[in-house]
Amino acid sequence: LEALGHVVDVDPTDVAVRLQLAAIYADESPRSPLALANHRAIVDLDTTQAPSVRALAQSFLDHGAIDHARCCYELLGVLGLASDEDAAFLERHPRPAMRADEPYPGTIGDGERGRLLAHPEARALAEVFATIWEGVNDLGGPSLETFGVGAGDRVSTIADHDLAKIYGQLGKAFGNQKVSLYVNPDHGFGEVGIATTRPPSIVVPAHFANDLPDLVLRFQLAKALELARPESILAATVKPREFATLFGSLLKAFHPRHARRRAGASDPATEAAAKLKKALPYKVSKRLAELFQSMAAEPFSSARWRAVVDETGNRAGLIACGDLETAVRIVAANALGKAPHAITAEELRTLAGRPGPVRELLRYAVSDEYFELRTLLGTAVAKAA
Repeated sequence: LEALGHVVDVDPTDVAVRLQLAAIYADESPRSPLALANHRAIVDLDTTQAPSVRALAQSFLDHGAIDHARCCYELLGVLGLASDEDAAFLERHPRPAMRADEPYPGTIGDGERGRLLAHPEARALAEVFATIWEGVNDLGGPSLETFGVGAGDRVSTIADHDLAKIYGQLGKAFGNQKVSLYVNPDHGFGEVGIATTRPPSIVVPAHFANDLPDLVLRFQLAKALELARPESILAATVKPREFATLFGSLLKAFHPRHARRRAGASDPATEAAAKLKKALPYKVSKRLAELFQSMAAEPFSSARWRAVVDETGNRAGLIACGDLETAVRIVAANALGKAPHAITAEELRTLAGRPGPVRELLRYAVSDEYFELRTLLGTAVAKAA
């Protein structure tokens, strides 16, 4: 134990060594704090390690945390690793039913969003991009005309159908009620779009209004609402190359280390940074300089920022629908280019072992942050049926 402990201290991400530790703990003290902490680390590194997932579930049950345990068994079911006993537990503790006109019991405020919902790497630059969005009116991104919708396609907040009702409840739950919703009547339109109007607008396909399963609808709308927030909308809507240019201009204009780098008078990056700085009001420029000064030593990547913003949207979708199977299959479908129902458990396990949005969502689905938000929004299981 001492020798393996030293190895883990050197490299905490070594799953093979942690599995050896788990085997020793299983013989000597399977429910000790050290054993459970090791299982938690294993699951965080590899969600396909079923024995460690079950050990966590049992530890939650020992403390009466039924919903926490259910999330663990749900993870095993999604990955095709559930035993008969695991499946029986899920049947005894079904997901709470949600009606279209029934509000979520709680709301996610700014404090809960930063602490429990946002990806850790999406927190550092959140205020930077929110400040940019609020300070400049034209930063690119699609318009309502881009998506082919107009005033007649807007969904009324008091309409008597499930799409409007669910959207209204999600807006309240996620603290984002100013965003407008449009339905594109063209049946060839198949993606959820976000228009950079002021305030933003979400455009959904026509089938969202009649034949989309409730859980899928909740995931897609909640993700779009989260991505339409000021700190996320530019990463979610501006094309990757244009966003990378904007990101570079921000760093060149306001980050102390990047701003000090010498460049020629006609350097395109320098010119773009000067143009951006000139377009911003003084208060906005001052605030951006302060924010970047406080993060002077941190590395930044536009591609990584876009990725963690999207993963934060996936988290919002999972929280809203409360069903891991639905959420993971939607995310995996985007990664594999397949219909969600056509994805096999083996393919999900493969994606769970690779860096990417599926692995991140599975890890989040058995995290303390997710457990707390489920309780807050009322999607947690309180007791057996």
